Amino acid sequence: MNKIFLIIIGSFFVSGCAFVGQSDQVAANDGINKPEAKVIAQKELARAGQDKVFAVSKPAVQDDGANWKVVFPASSPNIFSDKYFSYYVIELDKSSGKIARSETTEALSDLFEE
Repeated sequence: MNKIFLIIIGSFFVSGCAFVGQSDQVAANDGINKPEAKVIAQKELARAGQDKVFAVSKPAVQDDGANWKVVFPASSPNIFSDKYFSYYVIELDKSSGKIARSETTEALSDLFEE
């Protein structure tokens, strides 16, 4: 009985790991949607070495016409700076998934229009 239980638990673990690995795959040949933009931007943030400075798990995604605008807040505010908060902005072309712009900014008001 214990062997069967271990086999079942093991198969759930293996299939769960395979699913998690595949969920990050994005096909941009048909354009990208909001969840895909989030994944691409998270990968770009890590590739740029900014994943320790900005909160990878807390992006805000906005439809910005032909682009998706993905904004990552700082992981922790810098109270010793005259710029208390900073954000990392990545804009992605909706049709190709390519990065149109990637930069750090302090002015949240410039990021999203009301």
